Amino acid sequence: MGLYPFNPNLAQEILTSFEGVIANREYLVHFQVSAANATTADTSGILADVTDTGIEQVITTGITQPGVPRNITATAGGTATDIKAVQVVISGTNYDDEEITETLPAFTVNTAGTVEGSKAFKTLTKITIPAHDGTGAKTSIGFGENLGLPFKLERNSLLYKHTYLNNIVESTEPAVTVSTAAVESNIIKLNSTLNGKQVDADMIIDREYNHILSEVEATITGMLNQTANWKHVTSQDEYGEPTFVDSVIKVRWESKQRVSRNKHGEEVISEARAFCLEAVQSGDVLEYQDQEWPVTSVCEAIDQDGNILYREVSVCGSCRQEITLIPW
Repeated sequence: MGLYPFNPNLAQEILTSFEGVIANREYLVHFQVSAANATTADTSGILADVTDTGIEQVITTGITQPGVPRNITATAGGTATDIKAVQVVISGTNYDDEEITETLPAFTVNTAGTVEGSKAFKTLTKITIPAHDGTGAKTSIGFGENLGLPFKLERNSLLYKHTYLNNIVESTEPAVTVSTAAVESNIIKLNSTLNGKQVDADMIIDREYNHILSEVEATITGMLNQTANWKHVTSQDEYGEPTFVDSVIKVRWESKQRVSRNKHGEEVISEARAFCLEAVQSGDVLEYQDQEWPVTSVCEAIDQDGNILYREVSVCGSCRQEITLIPW
């Protein structure tokens, strides 16, 4: 939509060499974690030893936040015979500042050791540590080697041999976990141990596979900061003239010439385009800044469940209006 930063969920289709055949456009994305944030896993980097008190402890202060979204670890130590097979519960937020929780795997009874979570936490707001078998047990909270990705992915789209640690390509491909439902479950873990050196990875993103952090419709709604009068053709009067119903709708308007196709598949030059949520159709008219713009074509962005997320409406101020009647 001509906005910075670029949103790969918008205007993602391109024409092919064959009429009527549309292909998804893909985008090369460079993911980077700075040296300062690509530190070695630290079993007490979030919260140092918490001595057991015989009762459950809920901790909300004194928590050190990870530099970037990473998975969380819990380590049981102190007197081994006092360690109980309890599960620490982590509460916080993900990349999108949504509240999330994770119950970490249980400790091994009477055994010092570390357990790892699988979600990438941006922040931690609460740590719940159940009581152990004795007050000699201690629990530390840290972060692991898993780095959170800022995308909801359906597949591993990392480019082969395009992951680097300190500008040196990883000889073994990283492990990647993906999820279209939860951004915190999209993870990259390098084969090499993080060592305070910069991490770089290149991947391919397209709208079909990328469910960006916020819902697309919510993103679009926030961008619809202009208004237009939508003249929707509903019928003909007794003289054969079209009858319109007027509605004021929110749009994002771009005055830019581009090639589009009308409902007959013919190429036409549109002088502007508008993004909206309403069911605008070819033959309707958008009135914007005191000018009537006949609609020449409408492209619907569809999610994987078949829902219409938004519409891209091509208009032409100098085009002859072609009326399309809605069947009754």
